Amino acid sequence: MKKMLLLTGLAFSTLISAQEAPKEIITTVDAVTVFTNGAQITRKKNIALPKGVSELKFTNLSPLIAPESVTVKAVSGVMILSVSTKPNSLDKKEALPEVEALEKEIKTVEKQIDDEETYLETVKNNLELLQKNKDLNGKNMPVQQTNQQQVAEYYNKQLTELKFEQNSRIEKKKQLTKHYNKLLSQEQTLLSKNNTEKGEILVKVTAETAKSYPIEIQYIVDNARWTPSYDLRAIDITLPINIVYKANVQQNTKKEERNNVILTLSSVDPNISDETPKQQTYFLTYGNVDTNLMQKAKNLKETTEIIEGIILDEKGNPLPGVAVVVKGTTIRAMTDFDGKFSLDASSAKNKVLEILYMGYKMTYVLGQKTMTIILEEDLEALEEGLMVGYSS
Repeated sequence: MKKMLLLTGLAFSTLISAQEAPKEIITTVDAVTVFTNGAQITRKKNIALPKGVSELKFTNLSPLIAPESVTVKAVSGVMILSVSTKPNSLDKKEALPEVEALEKEIKTVEKQIDDEETYLETVKNNLELLQKNKDLNGKNMPVQQTNQQQVAEYYNKQLTELKFEQNSRIEKKKQLTKHYNKLLSQEQTLLSKNNTEKGEILVKVTAETAKSYPIEIQYIVDNARWTPSYDLRAIDITLPINIVYKANVQQNTKKEERNNVILTLSSVDPNISDETPKQQTYFLTYGNVDTNLMQKAKNLKETTEIIEGIILDEKGNPLPGVAVVVKGTTIRAMTDFDGKFSLDASSAKNKVLEILYMGYKMTYVLGQKTMTIILEEDLEALEEGLMVGYSS
């Protein structure tokens, strides 16, 4: 029996050793196509493959890879068996002492804000009680003229003290909330710097012969975009006006080093959907109203999901030209000069709105019938580029 167990153990260890770990592949970026929302990364490398099945692991990639966008290309003699993506979180560092200190301070400020809310609720109750007592005394306990002035002075004094305390508490809560938001921002900044998470693409291939093969991978990442702009310049009123075309490029794709790459700007939407939009039916009636048609129109109207809203900055000013996209679809709208937008999301499976505007953080919100969205300025040091072309 012992011999059988020993042989089984040896066979199991041999099987494990035979399963080789994936071959780690380090690549560089060869080309980048920047869209108005996202960017496509292209990497190429000649890889020595043995005959038979091999597993390749492309490392040091962005953790923001869209898994459904990954494509792998190989030449004749190599067959792609499977492709998968995953983030590598094993390299994450332990929490920094600064982050732990911030978390403690955040909890302290949260407690202080809760205390101020309790004080405000108490002051509000005292104000209501004071008013009720004043009304009760005035109706059921007539005050002599000699004491009327004293009663009035008492109520005025109490009311003034409570109002001053209420205003003081409101101001203190406002300052604490401002400090709380600042601490959260600092914590996020430290966490993003400390986050060493990277993306990986696992590719299983089979080669006919053992030799070096060129393999290309492409994928789309978020947090990259470009916006067009232009200047009108005139040297003299007798000469034609020159139009200076510009492209403002932003990217914060994390861990994606791009040096001397082929850069292409595209207005194509990489998230375009092949879903046919649902057209609204209009019913025409003449003379007597057809009740069946009216009911159909009513039912159709109930299934139509119109999302309307206004987009503001942190100061409450409307933001014109903001792109509002139903994530994963071609449904989109732009805000007008008053910051307002409206779109029909009836054909969308989900109602997650993606808000894009240069200089502000990309925001995701759940669509509702009526919305007010406040965008936060992007204070991170994003890598920016400027491409200029001239035309006359």
